[in-house]
Formats: sequence, structure tokens, C-alpha cells
Amino acid sequence: MSRPAQLVLADRCRIHPKSMFYGLAPATRDAPREEPPPPPAVSTSNDPAMTSSVEPRPSGVTASAFHPVSRRQRRRPVDLSNFLPPHVQGMSLSERQDMFRRSYMQAVEPNFVMPRAPLPTAPASRSSADSQSAVRPLAADDMTSVLSNAKEILWFNPFLNARQKAAVKRILEGKSRPLPYIIFGPPGTGKTMTLVEAILQREMETVPEELHPFSRSSLDVVEAVRRRICVTTCTTAGQIYQAYVREGHFTHVFVDEAGQATEPEVLVPLCQAKISVDTQLVLAGDPLQLGPVLSSRYALAFGLGISLLERLCGLPCYQRNEVKFSNHGFYDPLLVTKLVENYRSHATLLSLYSDAFYAGELLPRGSNLDRLASLPFLPKQGVPLVFHGVRGQDLQEENSPSFYNPAEISQVYFYLNDLMNAGISFEEIGVVTPYRKQVEKIRQFLSEFDVPLPKIGSTEEFQGREYPVIILSTVRTQPELLEIDRAHTIGFLDNPKRFNVAISRAKNLLIVIGDPNLLRCDRHWLGLLKKSVSLGAYTGSPLENVEALLEEAVDEDDQIVGIEVVER
Repeated sequence: MSRPAQLVLADRCRIHPKSMFYGLAPATRDAPREEPPPPPAVSTSNDPAMTSSVEPRPSGVTASAFHPVSRRQRRRPVDLSNFLPPHVQGMSLSERQDMFRRSYMQAVEPNFVMPRAPLPTAPASRSSADSQSAVRPLAADDMTSVLSNAKEILWFNPFLNARQKAAVKRILEGKSRPLPYIIFGPPGTGKTMTLVEAILQREMETVPEELHPFSRSSLDVVEAVRRRICVTTCTTAGQIYQAYVREGHFTHVFVDEAGQATEPEVLVPLCQAKISVDTQLVLAGDPLQLGPVLSSRYALAFGLGISLLERLCGLPCYQRNEVKFSNHGFYDPLLVTKLVENYRSHATLLSLYSDAFYAGELLPRGSNLDRLASLPFLPKQGVPLVFHGVRGQDLQEENSPSFYNPAEISQVYFYLNDLMNAGISFEEIGVVTPYRKQVEKIRQFLSEFDVPLPKIGSTEEFQGREYPVIILSTVRTQPELLEIDRAHTIGFLDNPKRFNVAISRAKNLLIVIGDPNLLRCDRHWLGLLKKSVSLGAYTGSPLENVEALLEEAVDEDDQIVGIEVVER
């Protein structure tokens, strides 16, 4: 009998937004620590998920205008007109907004900070000799592929498809060790179900075959399995190091949603859990969806925006090879399994992101996905897609750099009303928009009508979720202000990962509301707009030069095929 399995199942660590620190590179244990700079004096954003500090402009603004106030004081309306400089007091609201944009882009220097929690354990991981032996093989460039015949497996989930079962078998064989095994799971392909099956099968390997018919219902075995599996976040896995477990105690380490965690976060369970070169590491995720959420441009510049999963996918041994591995989904079967059977989206919706990001390889396998394809308000019956062109205006308030679009808010309400009249509950609807101010305005507008609120949030909040109906509000209409979005990595334009996540959340119906003349400037939105027009799914404001739009080609060099490192 093989030794009892010990597993770590780690998920990305979700940190409270107020748990922050200054500085990026952690010091070693022996190096002196530098004192952090003083705390910020004022926040320039009302977004609770983003904290920033600013230095006041040297234009005569008195220090009293920047005094912090308590939470109770912030709840009361405060008249700040007496604190404004003389040259601002006589300005109209629109003039103040223009001045705010200029000052925000030119005179104010945001200093973002990132979560503290993942990094205190990183120096210990980096300096440990045992950890170094486990980390070095991750940089290997090549490996010989030798497949073996796996024994017959009694599946816990008999509904797994062929590629999911193949991934489980290869994990059990452990032929990729010491290199990590990657489950490349595009949206809705069941990568988490594959991980669960692999964990359960690894436990069955510890039970003699003659006891299998009796062990699965035994309460004692269930209790033993619970004790042999440790489920934790990446960061809290560092506490295992303090338990003084022996090296090689964990036979397998599974990291789900590995593409959303920074590399230091993933290294915590790898290095602190006393793994050895015989430990099988499995990373499940999608490098073509949103990666780690970072607000600091310094963190992005030094590579923290690239997850370990995404970096490994750039190595030669993990890359797509259509000649060498034509019989194994174009990837080395010892190292990568790409799941292609999608159980989430309608075939029309699936093709939107399958063609743009996954070489058109995703196959529709879901059931009952046509139930909303014949709603009366659809531009084309049988096509569960709506691209509603709106010529609105993106606005800002004086106290926030975020944008909102009143015309799109009204259109969101009209579609929610149509959906409700069609018998669709608000629990089945998700409203996605990239700007916090648009989220607030939509909630305020809907609350005035005393109706239940659907899920309304940013793209990051919807990653990993799915809804029968998704409504996208893109907000932006002014090309000259897109530089703000690029500088602060917000918005849908010039962000293929955010675009991919946004359009892949819908199961039965996708409704896009935005300005087509602006969105067509982005190659991915251009592809979506062209497909909407060709399917007869476009409505709203008239399009200019439709013939030229349909003939406009998308740059093939910009297409993302298979696993690639997406440039930021």
C-alpha cells in the first residue's frame, strides 16, 4: 500500500482592501528593514477597492482642506465651498470638472500600495534551502514526454469528459514531476471539477483495491480524508511551516484559480508546506482571463502582474505545438491539459470569446441554453445577443475620478424591465460595468423604483461567476479621455483580459450597451461589433459606414491563440 496521501488545496487569497503596506520587494531576514513613508493624508477615490494617496497641488490650496475626518463626520453633508481657493469658487460645475481632470492627470501623483499579507512569509520561503530545491525545477525549459498506461479508474464523477479524465490520470501518474502540471481551463470548461476528481482519486489510491466497495460509504474513511486534506488560501498556507511537518509530507498541492494570484502568493504554499521534488504541483486557471489585481504601477513594472501560471505558460515546454502534439490537443500531455468542452454558454455567445482567444476550439456542451433566444425584444429571433448602440456622455463628479453615463443607465433599466416582464428573475441577471461610479448610479436609479436589485459590479467581481443574463455597460464615449483608463488600467478598451471575462459570464443572453463609434477603435470590440451586425443583433443608434465596418479587418497578429503571455 502506498503511503497516505497528504494534499494542500490552495485558492487565491482575498485580502481586505485596507490591509496595505508600502514598498514592493520584501527584505530578507538579515537585511535591515526600511521605515515606510508616512500614511497618506487624503484619498482621491471613493472606490472601496482602491486606496491612493496624493500630494496636494502647490497652487495655494490650504492644508485645512486636506485634514482627514472620521467615518461619522463623513456621513454628514459638508459645505467645502469656504475651503476652495478663490480662483475655483466662482467656477461652474463643468469648469471644475475640466480643471479636476487636468489636475488629476498632471499635478497629482497617485502612490498606490498593495496588500501586506502575502509578503511577510516570502522572505522565509526565499531563504529556505529546502524551498530552493522545490522552486528551482520550475524554471526548466524542456522535458522528455513519456506516457504510460494508467490503470482502470472508478470515477467519482462519471460525467467528466475525455480531456478531464485524461488530466486526472496524468496527475495520478505524476510523470511531470518536479515540473508543475497545468490545467488550462477556459471559461465554463470545468477545471474545478477536474481538480476535485483528482483529489478524490488520490485518496482512493491509499485504500487497498479489495476495500473500495466498502470504503466510500464509511464514515471513518470520510473523517480520515478530511484530516489528510488541507484546504486553505495561499497566504494562510504559510502557517503550515510552523507545524514542523517533515519534508515531502504533502504528496500533492493543488492551486485553483492560479492565474489570479501573484507569484509570491503561490510560492507561499509551495515553499512553506515542506514539499519535495516528489510532490506533484497542479496549477488550474486561465492565463487569458484577469490576473492579479494590482493598483501600483511599480508592482506592474517589476512583474507582479504576471502570475506564476502565466509565466510558466511562456516556457518552451508548456507552449502550443501543433506538429509535435497534434494528437493531444497541441500541448505536451505530460504537462498541460487544455479543456475545450464548455458547459456554460449558448453556442452563439461561446463563439464570441472562443474565436477571439481560444483558436475557435471551444465546443458547446451545455443544456437548456436556448430558453432566452426567442424573447420578443431581441433584434433577431434565435440569436441571444444584443448590441445596443447608445450615443451618451461619460461624466464625472467633482469628488471622484470615476465615470458614469446617464444614457446607458436608462437603457439598462429598460432592458431590466423587459426581462422582468418576460418572467426572468433578478437573481438570474448580472450587470457588469468597469467603473465604480456607474455601479453606484445604476443602484441609485433602480432603488427609486423599489425593485429588487440584480448583481451589479465590476468585471473583477464577476470573474469565476456565471449568470443566465449579462448586461454590459461600457460607459466611455470620449476618445480623448481614454488616456486616463490606460494610465490606471481601468475600462474595457485596450484590455483583452477584462474583455474576455466580461463577455464570457453569460449563459443564455448577452446584452452590450455602448458607443459603437468608440468601441470599434479596439480590435476585440471591433470583432464583437462586426459579429453583432452580421448576425442581425445590432440595434440602437445608427451605425456609420456599415459596409466599411464589415470589411474592416482585425489585425491577425493581435489575435491570441492558445496559451500566450498577454502583454500589459
